[in-house]
Amino acid sequence: MIDVWVTGSSLSALDAALAFAEVGLRVRVSVDQADISLPVGPQRDSDGALAALVARVGAELPGESAVLHPAPELSVFPPSGVLLRGVDGALHPLEATAVLGIPTTPLAESTIALLGGGGAFRAYLDRLRPLLKIGKEQRLGPLVRSRLGTKVERVLVDPIVRERVGVPASEVDTARLAPGLNETLSRVGSLSGAALSYGDRNVARETTVEPVGGWGKLREAMLARLALYSVELVADRPVVAIGRPTEGSGWLVRCHGAEPTADEHVRAVVIDVADSTYRADALGFAEDPVLTAADARAYVEIGIQRPAWLPPVLASDDAGADALPVLLALDGLAESVVGWTARLAPHEGAWRVRFSGPRHSAGTRHAKPDVAALCAAAEVAELPAEGDGRLEWSSVASPLSIPDEHARLGAIAKFDVAHAALRPTGAAWAGGDWALAVGEARPRMIELRRTLLGLA
Repeated sequence: MIDVWVTGSSLSALDAALAFAEVGLRVRVSVDQADISLPVGPQRDSDGALAALVARVGAELPGESAVLHPAPELSVFPPSGVLLRGVDGALHPLEATAVLGIPTTPLAESTIALLGGGGAFRAYLDRLRPLLKIGKEQRLGPLVRSRLGTKVERVLVDPIVRERVGVPASEVDTARLAPGLNETLSRVGSLSGAALSYGDRNVARETTVEPVGGWGKLREAMLARLALYSVELVADRPVVAIGRPTEGSGWLVRCHGAEPTADEHVRAVVIDVADSTYRADALGFAEDPVLTAADARAYVEIGIQRPAWLPPVLASDDAGADALPVLLALDGLAESVVGWTARLAPHEGAWRVRFSGPRHSAGTRHAKPDVAALCAAAEVAELPAEGDGRLEWSSVASPLSIPDEHARLGAIAKFDVAHAALRPTGAAWAGGDWALAVGEARPRMIELRRTLLGLA
């Protein structure tokens, strides 16, 4: 009898499988090559969950001099600056110390270039104005607008926030994107000064990581490590239904094409809720709000020809990998691109652009991204199909407020209590955050592991 069936092979699902296999439990993992969900590009890892995952995968096994398939090295990328379109229509660098676009030096040359003299002076008044409001301004947009002016919100903050969470700054809590910034503002007395004081914490939160060779290499190393524990990897048996047996504990698992009489009895199930395409109704949990999809976002990444409108320093062949990326907000153009952002950056001697879409409700039908319209809005030309290729994916959007985040965590706790020996995991389960998915899953899987071993 299988102890644990893991229904997918995303990073957090494979990490869960390792947690059970390393103590001798019998584990089966559904590995469907057509349905693999992995991070794309560097990921934020403020709490070190992804770094810890790589360390676990690369650790030596007892009795072995070395791991047969070592984990790839982890590349760490400190936060980089970005070029934004200023009020004059030209591209200018945002100061590297800015927090979510909030300038730390309003009268710096780069800030003046982006905002114009009047906009920069209005932002500087933040240093002279006392805090007139008792308590905190909950939303980031009104906070920036009241302290620094509308130009800072529109030109500097909104493009960054839209790319991050898919909504303008006026719709997201400050504490969700910059925990502690409001408290720092109360202590320092100005928002730009608070951003400056917040700098070290911001660097830690914005630093990103990616395995050398990509996340697929890490997945390969995890599968190889699971094989060392004799974990059963099945590629042709996707799970389509999960239910309770009429008698006893555990779960009944049904695979694609199998008859109900062929349901397999297992002690525990880990559901891989990897992305927004996951369907709770297919597995029999359509009524559970925890497993039904939340707001989602669409993304497209393509190779492009070097745009003719780039600044000379970026348009030359000497523009290297450390050149600043360009971030554009595509609002005010065709309806199909409203709310989208475009991030252009050099990549291995060529250029790529990542389009990040607005949030849309899981209950609404979301049209497939209009790549041609997005390219037209950003004034870029996609490379032919034989070039770098096109990536399209979707992700569940993260909560926009602290109460929403608390509600998510509370729902997880209630689900774990109500469904013994059933543990969902995955990026969609964690608001689209891969590091959070891995970090949250580990203690929950260890708790279930103790139960299966009779230790709890």
